[in-house]
This record gives sequence, structure tokens and C-alpha cells, in this order.
Amino acid sequence: MAPRTYSQINNSVLRSRKMIGLDHRARWAWLAAHLRADFLGLVEYPISLWSADSEIEAADMSGLVEGLVNVGLIDWIPDHDMVRVIGFIKQRPPENASVAKRLCHDLIDMLYDADTNLEAMLLETSAELAVSSITRSLRWPTDRKRFRDEMGEFLRGIAKDFGDVFQDALLEELEGSARPTRNEIEALLPTLSLHRQNTMPTPSPHPADTQDVDETRHRQDENKNQNENLDSANSNFGNDTQPNLKVSRVGSAEKGEELQRPLPETIAAARRMGSIQ
Repeated sequence: MAPRTYSQINNSVLRSRKMIGLDHRARWAWLAAHLRADFLGLVEYPISLWSADSEIEAADMSGLVEGLVNVGLIDWIPDHDMVRVIGFIKQRPPENASVAKRLCHDLIDMLYDADTNLEAMLLETSAELAVSSITRSLRWPTDRKRFRDEMGEFLRGIAKDFGDVFQDALLEELEGSARPTRNEIEALLPTLSLHRQNTMPTPSPHPADTQDVDETRHRQDENKNQNENLDSANSNFGNDTQPNLKVSRVGSAEKGEELQRPLPETIAAARRMGSIQ
């Protein structure tokens, strides 16, 4: 992959929650990594070189880098000197289908040749590339269909070979994305929807879905008894013997009092008003 000759940074990064609280040395170390990163936001960055670029003592670099990791600005694998600038692709997604295709091929080459310790970082990069590219592609006037077919092969191939780890990264990357982006990715990778249901259950609004089995069965038995009583009452409707209906009076704590008929004066008043005949 050719090195970058310039860099673009979102102006709002200095006001982001991740940057607030970091001292100037940590911010300068992040900027140095950003300038060194390739088009995927990845860079092999030994501490000695990072220290020289940042003009920070090497003894202080590890603590500063760990601080950047803790706030979610970078990912770092010190045993391999590998750094990923998180959100790099999201800030500058591919401008067309050709660029997106080239980046996908570069990532695949790295992913299938990488040490297992680097897999998680590269899979998270793949997820960011997929989400950012698809979001951008929704505004492309041309090459949309060709890009869609190639991105579908990219997603399904990685999901097949790396399974849940990649799909977990993809779901995390999709958090906060617009609905068209989510719909497009789930259409290209149908297994993602099922994976979401299996790994991210949500409480059901219906109480019966979260009740204990014995409790649910008990409730079902009660409903069955109530239905049987109602059927028995309906079967007597129209017969000489009517069911003895019982109600509770409003404002009274006594139960089981027989239903009260209207008072004679109430009936007379209603007739005078024409409400009843």
C-alpha cells in the first residue's frame, strides 16, 4: 500500500469526550500516530520511533499510549509494535468503489497472513471499513451495484473464516449507524441478523416471556379455569336460571354484594327527562 502524502483530521476531535482530559503530550502522540498511519489507520510503530516523532521521552511513552488505549482513541499491540487509529476510516471513507475495493484486498492480504495476535485488530479494521464504505456508497451516483457485489463477498468471506469474532466487531461498529447502513449490511450478510439475536438478547415487553416456566404454567391453568367458568355462564344465558352476578360497590371494601337496581326516584327522574320510556 502506498504511503499517504497528506492527512485529514476532523476539527471536532479536540472537543471530543475522548480527548478531553488528556494532556498535550498524549494529544501529540496521537497526532504522530495519525500522521504515520496508512489508509486503513494502521501503522507499525516502534516506541523508539514514536518517541522521536512526538519528542517525548521513551520512558514516558508507554504510559501515554496506554492512556490513549483506555479512552478508545487507538488500539495497540506492543509485542508487534502495531497501532490502529480508531475511527480513521470513518473520518475519511473511500471516495469511490475502486478505492474501497483496493482497501478490501489489502486488508484480506494482511488478515490471512497475520499472526493470530493481530487478528482482532484487523477484524475490527475490516468492520470499520465495511460500515464506512457502505455508508459512503449510499451517495455514490455510479458503481453502486458493482461495489455492493464485491462488498458482499468481502463480508461473507471474512464471516465464514473468522465467525463470531468478526460479526461481534461488525455489530459494535454498527452501533449508532443510520438505518439504511444497517439494512444494507444485513442484506449483504444475512447471518448478522441471526447473530445479533443470539448474542444481544433484549428483555421482552410481555411479562410471560420472562417468567419462570412453572409460573407461566400456573397462570395458564388459572386462565383455563376462568375460561371454563365463562363458558359455563354463557351456556346458561337465556335459561330460566340466570347466573348470580356479584360485583364490588365503588368505595366499599365489601365484596360479593348483589348487583343493585336503580332507585324508583332515579327512574322517575330519567323518564321526566326523556332518557327512558
